[in-house]
Amino acid sequence: MQPYLRKLEYATVLKHQSEFTHSQAARKLISKLTPAKSRTHSDRLRRETIAAAGLLQTGRRPCVSNLDRLGEILQALEEDVILLDASLIRSAGEALIEMDSFASVLQEHIEEQNNDVFAVYAREIPRLPELGKYYYSVIDKDGEIKKSASKKLSKLISQTAGLRQRLSQKIERISVSLSSRGILREAPPTVRDGCHVLPVIATHRRSVKGIVHDRSESGGTFFIEPEEVVSDGNELREAVLDMEYEIRRILKEATGRLRERKTEIQRGYEIFTELDAIYARAEYHLKNKTVFPEEGATALLKLRHPLIPNDEMIPNDVILPVKWKVLVVSGPNAGGKSVLLKSIGLAVACSQSGVGAFVSPGSTLPFFSNVLVSLGDNQSISEHESTYSARLREQLEMLNTLKAGGLALIDEPAGGTDPVTGTALALSVLDYLAASGCKAIVTTHMGQLKNSARDRDGFINGSMNFAIESLEPDYRFRLGLPGSSYTLEIADRMDFPDEVLTRAKEMSGESFRLDNLIEELSKKTTILDREITDNRKETAESLEKNTKLRLELESEITELDKMRRRILEENEEKAREYNSRADSLLTQLGQTQDISERKEIRKKIRDMADTIPVKKESEPADRESNIFEVGDSVAVSGWEGTGVIEEVSNDNCVIRMGNVRLRCSTSDLTPADVSETTVLSIAYNASVDAGPEIDLRGMSAEEAIAELDTSIDDCISAGMTIIRVIHGKGEGILMRAVNRSMKSDRRVLSHRMGEPAEGGTGVTVAELRK
Repeated sequence: MQPYLRKLEYATVLKHQSEFTHSQAARKLISKLTPAKSRTHSDRLRRETIAAAGLLQTGRRPCVSNLDRLGEILQALEEDVILLDASLIRSAGEALIEMDSFASVLQEHIEEQNNDVFAVYAREIPRLPELGKYYYSVIDKDGEIKKSASKKLSKLISQTAGLRQRLSQKIERISVSLSSRGILREAPPTVRDGCHVLPVIATHRRSVKGIVHDRSESGGTFFIEPEEVVSDGNELREAVLDMEYEIRRILKEATGRLRERKTEIQRGYEIFTELDAIYARAEYHLKNKTVFPEEGATALLKLRHPLIPNDEMIPNDVILPVKWKVLVVSGPNAGGKSVLLKSIGLAVACSQSGVGAFVSPGSTLPFFSNVLVSLGDNQSISEHESTYSARLREQLEMLNTLKAGGLALIDEPAGGTDPVTGTALALSVLDYLAASGCKAIVTTHMGQLKNSARDRDGFINGSMNFAIESLEPDYRFRLGLPGSSYTLEIADRMDFPDEVLTRAKEMSGESFRLDNLIEELSKKTTILDREITDNRKETAESLEKNTKLRLELESEITELDKMRRRILEENEEKAREYNSRADSLLTQLGQTQDISERKEIRKKIRDMADTIPVKKESEPADRESNIFEVGDSVAVSGWEGTGVIEEVSNDNCVIRMGNVRLRCSTSDLTPADVSETTVLSIAYNASVDAGPEIDLRGMSAEEAIAELDTSIDDCISAGMTIIRVIHGKGEGILMRAVNRSMKSDRRVLSHRMGEPAEGGTGVTVAELRK
């Protein structure tokens, strides 16, 4: 990294960006990110970040979880590895599917936004979904070869399973026989060197004919493979060897297919590494609300330092005239001059590297072709170089390197040497840089440098403010005013003797008077700023009150309008009701000739005309029958008892009825009185020997699947819908076998790993179809 970037702590900014990456390759890429040297490159970096941010906000991002593994695969192929691990090949398949999917996302984005910033990526991402699907068909998500990977492998797996079962049964029979005669230890048969052996007591080893494979440390037990099973064992080992050879053949073929498309996959890996880095920039940009200033005059609004927390940083507006050449920043020690210098340098570097500046919207900034920094103490004892010599070397590099359009950031150019000659040299350097078309920002305590800004074209003063009352810096930047160092005032606060301070004032002469003038001007400016601030505050408060009043009036008008519409609707409804009743009465009047009856009908009509019923405010509005909320008690069509709503989504609800959760349409629900709510508990009353727990521990995978199959039938017959399958943790063989079986079992509606209270990963909980 270039020295000036190190001085600005730019590497730390990059490190914070890299925290948003998902691969080692992208982290390395970000560590090499430097500000663009051309407008075109800078604009491309900016457009990439903004486009990725837009995709992020719509939830569209590349899946790069397999990127590092893909890099490992490509490295292995480069080293001519002929057989990759099955889990790596599965990762390659997932990566190829992810690449194809995101290429479609990018193409869709390009068409939607008419934005071609990712057009090259969308065009060059390898589209190899068929190859990816092939790897899915060969290797499962756990990185194991599927039985269906080839017909031969399927046959060999079945054959070895049968041989194991036959061998297991035979060794078990022999074990029972020998155990009854007291020849074996009280331990089950075991496997040593791939052979089934029996734990024979040493004193009875001559009673068992066979091959000795091992002996216990104490010598009291011999592990013997009975001769009756040697032939079966050999047959099993041959079948296992054939199976392993077939697996190697499949993996070798899969590796070869990857090697054939290595060039395309390499390009995809490079593109997704770049996308991972771009998306990291975009996430950093969104999280920190950075801004890309438009190109124009220097106007950095609410400028902040990226590495200082917001609650500790005082934002500053740095708005410079169009024709500025040199900005001279003065002020007290520890007043924030160096921080301001670094903040401006990082705003330039981050803007031109696709990160965005820590400023507010509306900021503008010219494009700088180069930036050089002289900052901090660079003395070198080994090189016999003093602090000032190091500063001179950096200033010489600026004179030899910076051309028109460059930016120089210089901290205390005359520090560490004679103030008179040092300031003269510093002014000469600044004049030369300005004449070359460069911009410069310099911090100083030297009065001569402050004065230079009064009589040089393009030189302007600025200062970091100092609170006179407390003699403390407030870290606010002021343009147009030089700043006092407040040397004698600070010494006075530290209780230096009066005679020392008086003598110092006399010796400082004009310099002290200049500081007094600056102080007086600063006080008047502070008072004026306060008045302006107070006026702005009053205006803002008045505007806030008016806005609040307007919103309240608008709210009242809205409520009155709702009331008006409601009354109109009620009156219309009553009018329809009265019209219907009036029509009915008039019909009766026309059909009767009885005088007294006709009088009675006319009286009813008059009474109805004079009576307009009004809805009482105390009467609650009828609730729409199809609107339910979480916590409501309801009855469910087809179910006994009542339940409570736990989730509401569109026209569907999830109901808790005791220990049962149902998802059903709101059309199947009717409100229930809370006081009448009953708790529905599903009780099992099986007439067969079946229970909600199935313990498969200690079984082989084949035995476990057979037991599980029978138990599921029993549970369904008994009316059970929830079962708890205990398979233990161990090496995970039983767990995977159970999961594979349940995925393909039509009787199983869903299954999941047990919660910690249910047994965790050693248990699978399944819901059966009714």
